[in-house]
Amino acid sequence: MFVAVYTHESKNYCQDKFFNALLEATPASTINIVDNSETNDNLLNIGKIANFNLLHHLTTPAEPKKSKFHRNVFESVNYLRDKFLQTNEQLFCIVETDVIVEPLTLKKLEVNLLQDIEDTKRGAIGAIYYAGFHDYSKTGIQQTNHVLSGCTIYLRELIEKYPFRYDENNLIPFPDAWICYDAGKEYNFYNNHNIILEHAHNVDGTRYAK
Repeated sequence: MFVAVYTHESKNYCQDKFFNALLEATPASTINIVDNSETNDNLLNIGKIANFNLLHHLTTPAEPKKSKFHRNVFESVNYLRDKFLQTNEQLFCIVETDVIVEPLTLKKLEVNLLQDIEDTKRGAIGAIYYAGFHDYSKTGIQQTNHVLSGCTIYLRELIEKYPFRYDENNLIPFPDAWICYDAGKEYNFYNNHNIILEHAHNVDGTRYAK
């Protein structure tokens, strides 16, 4: 499994907690990190935590400002996608740095995707973490039209066919939405509603460092 992490210094409020938890779930040798902060200071700090497989600093132009966040995600996740496609790994796993995994999270999702879902069109499966988007009243593995990328495993064949993207003229969807839209006619997506993860917030209730 290729574990892809894109991050920014704005997640410093939960960064140590995130990486300590992720390292309980998967070896550092599987973790590939892109930091899209303005400087590489944050990446240098991350590099002190463990000997990760990949550490890369990426910057995107400041303008247009309205799409800066989308472009950060777009450039970062596609850089990681390109690195993944240079390997022989069969699973592309994205974990966002404000989603706190548990020790068996990734293994459970891997089993779900490869064994538990009786669907030849399965393409990806994710965990539950986003209040207001995910339906916490459901249980078990449920099909969805849009699997978020907070903690999600994609099959290689889907990632080979479909890059992540954004639309400068429609900045409501993020790259995780577009890849589901693009691949949705060919692949099915799922959430495991029994895997409920912490969506880490700062002390003021936001998801940005002050």
